[in-house]
Amino acid sequence: MLRTEIGPGLTEQELDAVEARFGFTFSADHRVFLAAGLPRGSSRWPDWRDGDPEELAGRLAWPVDGVLFDVERNGFWHPVWPSRPAEKSEALRVARTELESVPQLGPVRPIKAGPRGSARMLGCSTCRMTRRSCPPR
Repeated sequence: MLRTEIGPGLTEQELDAVEARFGFTFSADHRVFLAAGLPRGSSRWPDWRDGDPEELAGRLAWPVDGVLFDVERNGFWHPVWPSRPAEKSEALRVARTELESVPQLGPVRPIKAGPRGSARMLGCSTCRMTRRSCPPR
């Protein structure tokens, strides 16, 4: 098992600054977790205090990028979306638009994402959201 050092948690001001900088809100549970202690010393965990802003932005983009990758390369298409366009670039545009209308995910722990803000993801694991169909919203 890999061990990760836990440093001092983020203050309310630090949490607010991260949210303002990256344009999202942590879920209430995630705020409590990060305030209790911040995993550090491992590239597996996001370093919200001192991390590289580009790397953190990439982690925030990962869930949507993963779905778009599957749309482009693996033929993924969610059943509640409109009919899939034949042209790949148009399919990506429609998928991106659809993804903008659902609760956003953000990095919680290594290779796992959870809802940002007050969103609730009922019946959908991250894996199911990115690779398989979810129940209709």
